Amino acid sequence: MHAFLTLLRRRWVALSVTAGVLLLYTLLGFLLVPHVARSALGDYVEQHLGRHLAIGALRFNPYTFVVGVDELKLTEADGTPLLGFSSLRVDFEPWTSLFTRSIAFKELTLAGPDVNVILGADGTLNLARLAPPAEEAKPAASEAATIPRIRIGALTVSDGRVVFEDRSRPQPFRTELKPIRFALTDFRTIADYQNVYRFDAASAAGERFDWSGRFTVQPLASQGDFGVHGLLATTIADYLQDQLPVQLRSGSVDLNGHYTFALQPALDVGVTLPAITLRDVAVAAHDAGDGAPPVAVRQLGIDTLAFSLARRELTIKAVNIDGAKLDVRRERDGSLNLMKLAGGGKLPAASSAPAPAPGAAPAPEPAAPAANGATAAPTGAPAPAPAMRIAVARVQLNDAAVGFEDRTTRPAAHFTLAPITASVDGYRSDTDATLDVDAKLGIDGRSQLSVHGRTRLQPLSAQLALQLDGFSLASVQPYVAQATNATVRSGVLAVKGDLDLAQAADGTMPLRFRGGVKVDDFRASGSGSGEGSKAHDDFARWQQLAIDGLDFSLAPDRLGIERVTLTRPYGRVVINPDQTLNVAQILKPASPAAANAAPPPKTAQTAKNGAAGASMPIRIKEIRINDGSAFFADRSIEPSFAAGIVRLRGSVKNLSSDPQARATITLDGQVDRYSPVEIRGTSSLLAATEYTDVTLAFRNMELTTFNPYSGKFAGYNIAKGKLTTELSYKIHQRELEAEHHVIVDQLEFGEATNSKDAAPLPIKLAVALLKDRNGIIDLELPVRGNLDDPDFKYGKIVWKVLGNIVTKIVTAPFAALGALFGGGEELSYVDFPAGAATLTPRAAGKLETLARALIERPQLKLDVPAVAGERDRDALARSALAARLPADLADDKARLRAFEKLHKELLKQSVKYPDGTEETAARIAYVEPLLLAALAPPDEALQNLARQRAAAVQAALLAHPELNAERIFVTTGEPPAAGDDGLVRLTMKLR
Repeated sequence: MHAFLTLLRRRWVALSVTAGVLLLYTLLGFLLVPHVARSALGDYVEQHLGRHLAIGALRFNPYTFVVGVDELKLTEADGTPLLGFSSLRVDFEPWTSLFTRSIAFKELTLAGPDVNVILGADGTLNLARLAPPAEEAKPAASEAATIPRIRIGALTVSDGRVVFEDRSRPQPFRTELKPIRFALTDFRTIADYQNVYRFDAASAAGERFDWSGRFTVQPLASQGDFGVHGLLATTIADYLQDQLPVQLRSGSVDLNGHYTFALQPALDVGVTLPAITLRDVAVAAHDAGDGAPPVAVRQLGIDTLAFSLARRELTIKAVNIDGAKLDVRRERDGSLNLMKLAGGGKLPAASSAPAPAPGAAPAPEPAAPAANGATAAPTGAPAPAPAMRIAVARVQLNDAAVGFEDRTTRPAAHFTLAPITASVDGYRSDTDATLDVDAKLGIDGRSQLSVHGRTRLQPLSAQLALQLDGFSLASVQPYVAQATNATVRSGVLAVKGDLDLAQAADGTMPLRFRGGVKVDDFRASGSGSGEGSKAHDDFARWQQLAIDGLDFSLAPDRLGIERVTLTRPYGRVVINPDQTLNVAQILKPASPAAANAAPPPKTAQTAKNGAAGASMPIRIKEIRINDGSAFFADRSIEPSFAAGIVRLRGSVKNLSSDPQARATITLDGQVDRYSPVEIRGTSSLLAATEYTDVTLAFRNMELTTFNPYSGKFAGYNIAKGKLTTELSYKIHQRELEAEHHVIVDQLEFGEATNSKDAAPLPIKLAVALLKDRNGIIDLELPVRGNLDDPDFKYGKIVWKVLGNIVTKIVTAPFAALGALFGGGEELSYVDFPAGAATLTPRAAGKLETLARALIERPQLKLDVPAVAGERDRDALARSALAARLPADLADDKARLRAFEKLHKELLKQSVKYPDGTEETAARIAYVEPLLLAALAPPDEALQNLARQRAAAVQAALLAHPELNAERIFVTTGEPPAAGDDGLVRLTMKLR
């Protein structure tokens, strides 16, 4: 019995000890461990990290080894939140860890993580400061550390939130991702084990991101799928800000893809994107304001993009661009608005390498290019990676539109290219790649241009078939107006042909075009003057101009045409009352320097060489004219003269620039319907002074038609008479032999005209002596001479017929007035101080002399131009600047301060000086032009100054009552000439 009690007592003690140990273990696990852990974590965070840690609840189950943490919040010392979570559950499996010799977790669950990521203005990351201070580096192990064996049954993150704020941006950027979810299933670090994961997140703007797949830890590799849905362009723009060269106004991106990644045996990255879609993209320059964006794309899709780093290959199956719209604007300075989208046209400053230190080894010379175009590696260096191969199977453009405005013309030229459909097939980065091009574009809703063919980029070559239909020539009127006073009122251009070009080894670009050109219903008018002339009168028109068999090439330069056909052409030539030709009036006047420059001396040899030499060989087999007509009028006489040529028909064959070639001319027509005209002969028309043998015959012409000339120069009208003449011109090597056979039948004069221009000759007596008994005057008027002889005067024909009639042409009217009244050629201009409209005493004296001269020549009229220019603008700007500055500026520093203050008032911003302008003088030199530009007067102010100057001249002249105000005309549009000593010159014209 005693033994039994002893055994029972021993067992009770053992049970009590065991129970006590279990109780103590339980108390320590459930109570002490959470308390100690909470305290230790808080102390560590406070003492080592300088932050504050708050934990709502911390639990530990010593039997299941499950750790639970609720409402953890880590904040900065000032209370700014860093990170936290709603709950964390860690389910550790000690027995599994023991038996599998690994660190095993059954489950890791994180709910409601909340992370605030802040990139400071200095570029530091707030979370990076949570890392403990770095310890001294330990010697590297002889072998790489082995990755521990870790097993996690399931790792789950739910309802996460990340706030990212970048304070290093010019404008702080902030975005939020919520909710964030992540799941990792059956994670293991053993070799080649495929771990499965999934991640997805969304932004406050509705942008979604997802990422799923598998990865291995040993070796590190991964593959999976990812997607971006509804990523807004404004999000990208808000973050990158001024790092973007453009303004992203709108747009969204959607993409889905598959990727592979591996580090062994070599780094390999592969990406496959079945589709990338950009929608409603709008791009503008940073300084574009709120205007319409110059670039907009309804949708851009990339079909099947594949990238392989190992193969160094990027392929795209197709790029589809739908609904693209471009607003292209060429500014007055010739720049394009789209250039601002490429960085504003600013080029990076050139950098120079620092000089080597004394005794330093010289820098290695750059590697020479390899034969295939890549850079060869220096001796001993690893070979460079091969170039990336890029291939795009197809680029398709649909329903595109381009609006083009050219502000270099006045008025501005406008073109609308729409719709545009184009495709480019077969792009490859290989040097031997060729592209198939097919494009169609509408022009201003009326015409269409089609391009089809093949092209090669290296070296550049192309074989293209071109066709342009229905292009309105009236649309290029703004460009025509820059060089002429003509107005293209109608005309439809069509072009069809083949264009071939290929870059040669020497860099030249041989080009050849073969095809045809046609212009239908062409009409062009010019300015007119005088009675019966209208500004809209056509000076040229035709029903159709057809050029067939056109063969044009450059390098070598050559032009060949099989046939040019003009159907119903019409030309109008008018001598205006001021004796100018209407055709000459349509040309813009030459610049003063060019107009006043003396032509170079012309010798017989240089003239011969200039005539014989041709910059481009030209050959035209036939020019055919069908039912042509022309109109000639001379309104410089009273009454005016007018005559027309109708039913002009015929051809010019074998036209060539070769001086040895002979063109055959056969033309027939009628003057005023009843007088036949014939033109026959041969000539080197493109070098006519080398060879010409042409006869012209005019028959049965009524002399009464020429009454305006007869009344003006002969002093009598013609009562009746007819004229027949045969003219023969032969030119050989610039030697002229001309025969004029003139027959005047039954010429009778009528009443006298009392013309002041009539020749002082006994005209009636001369005619009576020349007539034979049949009333016919038969004259043979031969002319011989060398075209290069300065004494050769072709007007000897007129001398033979009418006698010694001398026509004096007044080439310098002001000089003539000056010879009579004093002053000379200086009477033609008045010099004004820049920016002023006040007459100087010298100018007033010249105008006094000019007024007396005009009084004595009542037929003369004077044009006084209203002129002002850039000298005036600069002078007015400097006056305005001086007026805005204090009068008591002591030195350059005070002047600079005044400049900077005025800059801020005018331009609403402080001066931003470029590097290298620290000196006061340099800064003054930088800011002064900015102020002058800001204070420059508008064009209206210059126009007002110009009118004031013209009014001052007009008032000085009309101070003489004898001078009629109707003879003084104030004109506009004349550019100012540069006077002496910085003055602005007003140059007057007499007429």
